[in-house]
Amino acid sequence: MTLNYKEGSWFAVPLMHGGFATGVVARATTEGRIILCYFFGPQRRSLPILPDVKSLKATEAIRAARISDLFLFQGKWPIIGCSERWNRSEWPMPVFVRREPNGTRAWRVYYSDTNPSTLVREEPAPYDTDLPLDLTLSGRGVEIRLARLLSGEAEQPSQSEFHSVSSQAKSPVGIVIEGGPFRVEVLQQLHNMGSDTSRPHSFDFYLYLPSELAAKAATEKVRDSKLLIHAQVGSNISGEKWLCRVTTTLVPEVAPLDEIGKFFEQVATALQGDFDGWESDVIKK
Repeated sequence: MTLNYKEGSWFAVPLMHGGFATGVVARATTEGRIILCYFFGPQRRSLPILPDVKSLKATEAIRAARISDLFLFQGKWPIIGCSERWNRSEWPMPVFVRREPNGTRAWRVYYSDTNPSTLVREEPAPYDTDLPLDLTLSGRGVEIRLARLLSGEAEQPSQSEFHSVSSQAKSPVGIVIEGGPFRVEVLQQLHNMGSDTSRPHSFDFYLYLPSELAAKAATEKVRDSKLLIHAQVGSNISGEKWLCRVTTTLVPEVAPLDEIGKFFEQVATALQGDFDGWESDVIKK
C-alpha cells in the first residue's frame, strides 16, 4: 500500500461549520493507520496553500494528537504540500495523560518516538496535570474538536476514541485475540490502554446521517436491535450532517462485537450515512 502522505506533509481539515484548520504529519510509519499530527488555527475561509503554513512551529499548535490516517488516505483532507527541510526533532512526540474515569488516579503515557502506535510505558502522574489526553482520534473526532477549540469551547472528550479502521489490526504481543476485524480492533485498543476487558465498559458509537429523517430511522433501527440492550440513542445536527450517538454498556470480552460493528455498518449504508467509530472508557484492573 502506497501512502499519499509522509512526515512533513501539510494538510487542511474541513471544519463542521465551514472553513479549514491546518495540520502536519509529525510521525508516520510505512504501514500508516495511526499517525501523530500537530494542528493549527486560525480558522481559514479558503483552502490554505503551502507558503501560508510551512513556517508554523510545534509550539504554535493548538493540539497534537494520535489519529487515524483514514481521512488523509481517502482524500477527505486535502494535502497542501510537504516541507522541504523536515526536521523530526523540532516536532517531538508529546507525553500524554490517561485519567481513571470518575477517579483520582492518572498516568503519564509515553509512545515510541518512531511509531505512534507503540506504547512504551506509563507512570503515575498528578490527576490535574495539563498534559494532553491520551486519545486516538477518528477523522470526524478531529474535525469536531478543532471546531470547538477554534470557537473557544473547551474540549470535553472521553478517555478514549477510536475509528473503525483496523481490517488489518494486529493483536498485542503476548495476547491472542480471536474473531473478526472489529472485535480484534476493540479488544486490541483496550488492551493497549491497559483496560480490563472482562469488566463492563461504557461505549459510544457514532453514526453520521444525511438528514434528520435518516437519523430518526437509524434511532429506530438501534432501538429495535436485540444486540444492544438498554442502549440510549440521541440525535442532533453536526455540521451538515445529523449525528446519531448510541450509548450502551458492554463487557468487551463476551460482547458480540463483530455483529455490533456489522450492524452499524449496515444501518449507515442503508441510510446513506457513515459509521464513524466508537469511544469507550478505560477500566483498570
